[in-house]
Amino acid sequence: MENKSGLRSLLSNPRIYDFFQFVIGGKSARKFIVENYINNMINEGGAILDVGCGTGYLLDYLDRNLKAEYLGYDLDHRYIDFAQRKYGSMGKFVCKSVTDIDLIDQGPFDVILAMGLLHHLNDKESRDLLSLCSRFVSDRGKVIFLDGLFVEGQSVMRKAILNNDRGKYVRSLEGYTDLIAPFFKKVETLVKPDLFYLPYTASIIICSK
Repeated sequence: MENKSGLRSLLSNPRIYDFFQFVIGGKSARKFIVENYINNMINEGGAILDVGCGTGYLLDYLDRNLKAEYLGYDLDHRYIDFAQRKYGSMGKFVCKSVTDIDLIDQGPFDVILAMGLLHHLNDKESRDLLSLCSRFVSDRGKVIFLDGLFVEGQSVMRKAILNNDRGKYVRSLEGYTDLIAPFFKKVETLVKPDLFYLPYTASIIICSK
């Protein structure tokens, strides 16, 4: 088991993790994604897969009128237990790693989310995730990635924050798209330097078959 200390140990507490996400703008970033993309992408009764769902707080921003089926996966059982207690029947939550996810009896999904996940995965793990997403997204569905991003001319502060991110695989936009392109025919990218409250450059990448 990973030896956690300092901030990593604190963030293993779901309530502290939620508060931290609020302070840095993580919650507002997910709200932006939901309100500008997801709520407009799915029809009533659509299905959403959230890989790396954390405490499931994305559900706070989802349009309830859509009556969407929500399935969230996360590696941390504390986050999953917290989400199950908080959201109950609003979603289904499963504790598994990316490489252990089994969706044979699930999907297809209208929207698949991997928010803040790719920069935690090495290239092989990322390709495993991308393969899963390409197999289980619907023909007209979308896969959305949100991750930290290195860009040319970035300030020293932004680079320092990215270099100290809990995820050790922050990439350039080309680095992300080179991984993604073999799995999807259409890849749209958006660079967002102001999505979070702290100076953190983010990429939003939307993929489809």
